Amino acid sequence: MGKAFGLLFIAGLLWVGLEVYTEGTEHAFGGMFASMNTEPLNADSEDRLSTPKRAGLAVERAHEAANARLERQLGEGS
Repeated sequence: MGKAFGLLFIAGLLWVGLEVYTEGTEHAFGGMFASMNTEPLNADSEDRLSTPKRAGLAVERAHEAANARLERQLGEGS
């Protein structure tokens, strides 16, 4: 019984850790703990996002810049 409880406890801690890592502390668990933060939430601020979301935004910006550069180059060659 103790081993089963230990495994469930570890699985729960792993789930909580991944939720906070991927969503950030303000958005984890549907924003349940966001009201504990004294600073106002600003959705436009990138520094308030979690690391994976900031990295994803950086990748999207890089793709947009590459596409714009490609379109400019194709337009100049015509």
